[in-house]
Amino acid sequence: MAFMLEKQPVTYSENIRAQQEHTLKSKPWQKGQSPDQLLSVLERDFDRLDGKIRNMEAYVTSDTYRVNREFSKL
Repeated sequence: MAFMLEKQPVTYSENIRAQQEHTLKSKPWQKGQSPDQLLSVLERDFDRLDGKIRNMEAYVTSDTYRVNREFSKL
């Protein structure tokens, strides 16, 4: 069995590096943000994560998940 993949775009590694640099964080106080700004960023991030977790929980406990799991066992 073999897999056929498209060629990697020329800018792929640059895009990945840019995304990683964006997610790497220095110490918050070195970024020059006020405590209120930092708190609002954290609240937004936690709300986003909470939403993702709720969506995963809803899917895993749904009938759709059970049906998909049973089909994958065949």
